[in-house]
Amino acid sequence: MGRRLNEYTRNNTKCMVEVNGQRLIDRLVGQLEPLHLRRLIIVVGYQGQNVVDHLKSYAGSLPIEFVENPIYDRTNNIYSLSLVKEQLQQDDTLLIESDLIFDDELLQRIVADPYPNLCLVEKYEPWMDGTMVCIDEECYVTDFVSKKAFNYQDVDRYYKTINIYKFSREFSTSTYVPFLDAYCHALGNNEYYEQVLRVITLIDRANLRAMPVKGPRWYEIDDAQDLEIAETMFAAPEERMRRLLAHGGGFWRYPKMLDFSHPSQVFFPSRQMLDELRANLGTVLRMRPSDPDELAMLAAKNLNVDKRYVAVVSSAEALLASDALRDCEVRLATWYKYASDRASGVVTDLSEALERQGQTVFIHDFAEVCGMPGLQLALVLTADEATLERVRKHPLVQAGVSSMAEFFLQIYGKYASRSERALQKMRAECDWLLAAIGELPHVACAEGSLTGVCFRLEGTEQPSAFAVGMLERHQMLLGSEGNRLLVHVRSHADNERLVEALTQEIAHFFG
Repeated sequence: MGRRLNEYTRNNTKCMVEVNGQRLIDRLVGQLEPLHLRRLIIVVGYQGQNVVDHLKSYAGSLPIEFVENPIYDRTNNIYSLSLVKEQLQQDDTLLIESDLIFDDELLQRIVADPYPNLCLVEKYEPWMDGTMVCIDEECYVTDFVSKKAFNYQDVDRYYKTINIYKFSREFSTSTYVPFLDAYCHALGNNEYYEQVLRVITLIDRANLRAMPVKGPRWYEIDDAQDLEIAETMFAAPEERMRRLLAHGGGFWRYPKMLDFSHPSQVFFPSRQMLDELRANLGTVLRMRPSDPDELAMLAAKNLNVDKRYVAVVSSAEALLASDALRDCEVRLATWYKYASDRASGVVTDLSEALERQGQTVFIHDFAEVCGMPGLQLALVLTADEATLERVRKHPLVQAGVSSMAEFFLQIYGKYASRSERALQKMRAECDWLLAAIGELPHVACAEGSLTGVCFRLEGTEQPSAFAVGMLERHQMLLGSEGNRLLVHVRSHADNERLVEALTQEIAHFFG
């Protein structure tokens, strides 16, 4: 019924929702047409007549049949599937859920594979929700994991079902349909057809095999945010690039994409620090954060600076957009520089340095430098105490800093030396990346910074076309500064993938 899609399904069913101007059902029918299938059977329920009427005008060669579920509001997909159990036993079958959007290649792969009973799956990622499976070394499904049975301690073992299956006629006749009938008889019709598959795999795991997906795009649309993400994922290349850059973050929701457009300290926090954050998560999130003075004391301790000269805020961008720093000279100082100097043994008396700068205000995105930009934790440093007092009393500051950010400040000192070593690793990685990019053909100039590399391509004043190609063909988001491309370092493995992708894209771009 698509209740979570609200206005999009108020008067229509989910498969009639449009993604970038095309209905999901139209896209699916167009993808099925070249496969030379015998027929398409659509089980309709909520607002099902809309689907029937819409597809009356379909002029393709694929015959379409409709089966109605008149009690859709009191049943689940196990009952909808049981309504076509006779058809399941007449042919080999593709079973596809109607709230999916995916690349054509997925259907081509599952049809071409000779194994008769398959389910498409992908290795678990944090954005995924719904039924998971566990598979063995030969890709046979050993278990179906429901939402209730999901255990975050086992995510390394999980694969998400994409909800595209292939069943042979023999499997449906001898195994699936008999189990389906028995399950419905015993437990009723308000269940899921995956539960029947779970029973079957527990009895005989050789019946169903998984096909892990690597490369092709897919997404399941359950709510308005899913729809927005799907429209970005499947937009035209230039539009996709524009939307991603406009989002500015939340990129964990976009599968397979590597973000090189923002600074990323991948060498910190250490595993031990992350374990401490996880262990205290429940307690800390149930508590309110301290007042601005307490936060300033914590920050001053970590920076070895007079607490009169520091304030803690949640967002540098929001602070700059407010009136808290009116009439001030503000510098978005690079905390990487200060921390990198410390890591190299260059000791700076920060209090004295601030006093020499007078009323200048420095803003440092502390959480980002520490590899935790999601904490939204920035520092304001200045010897102008009147300005800092105004900042601390500003409603934006008082309401902004979370208890988790405060806890991060509280424990940071124990891991400061590891943070400094992480900066050394980051600097070494920048040097490696600069050298590697500088050796690529058609790179006119390349310059390194503390977090990444800027480079220009020969004869290219507007590098956006190259960046679009990197996103479209390699799933890598690059930044830009004027006529130069900007990439921030990630792990060495990611950086090697970047250099390989740049090599391929340069060959493609310059032909």
